[in-house]
Amino acid sequence: MLKLLIITPGFALNEEDDICIPALQIYLKELTKTIRRIEVNVISFNYPYESKIYLWNGIEVVALGLKQNNKLLRFFYKLLAYPRILNLAKDFRPDLIHSFWLNQSAIIGNRLSKRLRIPHLCTAMGQDIAFSNTLDILKLRNTAYIAVSDFQRRFSKVPIDAVVHWGIPPSNQELTPCTRDIDILGVGWINKVKNYEAFIRIVARLIHIKPKTKVVITGDGSGKEKLEKLIRSLNLEDQITFTGLIKREEVLTYMRRSKVLLHTSSFESFGLVIAEALSEGMFTLSYNVGIAGKSPASHVAHNEDEMLDKAQKLLSSPLPNASLPYPVSSTVTEYVKIYEKMLNRSILT
Repeated sequence: MLKLLIITPGFALNEEDDICIPALQIYLKELTKTIRRIEVNVISFNYPYESKIYLWNGIEVVALGLKQNNKLLRFFYKLLAYPRILNLAKDFRPDLIHSFWLNQSAIIGNRLSKRLRIPHLCTAMGQDIAFSNTLDILKLRNTAYIAVSDFQRRFSKVPIDAVVHWGIPPSNQELTPCTRDIDILGVGWINKVKNYEAFIRIVARLIHIKPKTKVVITGDGSGKEKLEKLIRSLNLEDQITFTGLIKREEVLTYMRRSKVLLHTSSFESFGLVIAEALSEGMFTLSYNVGIAGKSPASHVAHNEDEMLDKAQKLLSSPLPNASLPYPVSSTVTEYVKIYEKMLNRSILT
């Protein structure tokens, strides 16, 4: 029996919530399906924004409900959260701790591993790998660090022990076949990092050349109002549609209707959206971030002019075959190897 404790800032509110950290949800579903004798417990610090205990696909989740926007709680994070987490961990009696993000999750995971004398690994999930320069993080000597791509690894301020790509399950495309009536699709939170202003500039130029270009943006965020104002100033309201925040399965359906994923994000640690688009038979066009350019249908550009040129060519090209370069089964296999090495025993039997 493997008893695994997951520590994360957020987790799915319920089994219908497929938006909160989908990569982690996909991984845990596949992990519990692959390993016959496993018990997983999740401790989530911030989201859901309430203190409660619930079951998610057979996994017990303890949500502490410590709101991120409360500066006092953030400042006293360890002081407030650690005693309860230690008691929970003693009750769980885990064999191994797996934390996510190089932040308080890693710090508390490290403290628990020392107290309980069990191994601890931490997966860096994003830009935390570049900006985690606090003394607390750098002192975590007995933690194994995992990056999610070679691109992300280049920014690391801690020694990376392994690179494990996130994976996704096979597409359900055959269940919901769609007509490719959308030319350009944008997917992701509308914020500074996702760089949607560049997306709109490129699309505006593309529409000038190809007036019937149809564009859809799925997602929401703090930058949406500013983006809508830019769209109105360019008179593009009739050709750019916002769906708002929708479930992951709905996003995948939009991918099945689309030809090119235009992804102008300035940073991606992995880029799950790129893997998903490839699995739904799309071209992807992005800057050189995460896993971009690692598959034949994934294209990289270095500036907006190059993106415009490549977008035109891709829209005139035959669509690629759907592919699954990053299956979740491989993610589980790689993590199981790491778990077994840290525990010095097999966990598959």
